[in-house]
Amino acid sequence: MQALVERPNLVITRISFLPRKGAETITEERNVSHVTMSVIQNEFHDILFARYSSFSKPRRVTAFCLRYLQPLRARVVLRRTDADRYHQLSIRNDTVSPVSTDELQRAKLHLCRLAQQQSFPAEISHLSSGEPVIKSSAMKWLKPYIDEYRIIRVGGRLRNATVSDYVKHPIVLSAKHPLSTLLQTHTSLVDLPASRVSPTRPFSVCGVDYCGPFLLKATVRNRAPTKAYVAIFGCFATRAVHIELVSDLTTAAFLAALRCVDARRGRISELHSDNATTFKGASHALNRMYRMLQVDNNDRDRIFNWCAENEIRWKFIPPRAPHIGGL
Repeated sequence: MQALVERPNLVITRISFLPRKGAETITEERNVSHVTMSVIQNEFHDILFARYSSFSKPRRVTAFCLRYLQPLRARVVLRRTDADRYHQLSIRNDTVSPVSTDELQRAKLHLCRLAQQQSFPAEISHLSSGEPVIKSSAMKWLKPYIDEYRIIRVGGRLRNATVSDYVKHPIVLSAKHPLSTLLQTHTSLVDLPASRVSPTRPFSVCGVDYCGPFLLKATVRNRAPTKAYVAIFGCFATRAVHIELVSDLTTAAFLAALRCVDARRGRISELHSDNATTFKGASHALNRMYRMLQVDNNDRDRIFNWCAENEIRWKFIPPRAPHIGGL
């Protein structure tokens, strides 16, 4: 107001933008783009259980996630308590160490807790507040409780048993949850071969393997001990074991042990042995056995010819399949 008083010659003109009568009105047209968005909310545990077909992968993923979250939680605590240490703390680690057994165990418990939160929300709510589960719950007869990891376990009547708490109070999981299917696939073994489950005469079908060397004390005084090996023959039907002492890893020594088993236990119709890949990287003496069974045609033909004459079928088990060998 003071500026207007000091300058009396200032003229303020009001400009009107209203159209005059009879003037043509022009309409402005504008192109407006419309964007349509659909938001789908997915929980982390839904993606975690549906993405993998084996239990090992989500367990390792969870273990690495928990490893990363641990220093983050430490930073949150330090931010409230000690600001100086908070700025000095770094969560970056260029080297990634392998997952330990404890980390995998914690990841397994975390996955079980996530599965229970999806399957038993009402039971968790009641048990957390100290109330029993509702009468319509499927676990009302199991006496469930929540442990220190916030996981529902079976109460049962084994509190005085001399076994671990994990055996006395197993974790409760829903049979319809994907985690139950992953655990079932992870713990199930392959079927045993027909020779392991068919009733036969003892040592009619058996497996053989070597162990050693062992040092034998000489009977003569002041003489160095000698090396010896042990050939173990395991019966597929009865699980009985026959042990033969072998002087060395030669073809003659092995055939002598085989003759002893054939004479004392009866005729062997089928003999299974390792494909000798376990001898790779072992001592030179054990590698001699590998070469005898895999490379040296003279020794191998001599053994196979003796087995053929005595009606013994020799079979090598597949690699990395020790359950087929019978030992």
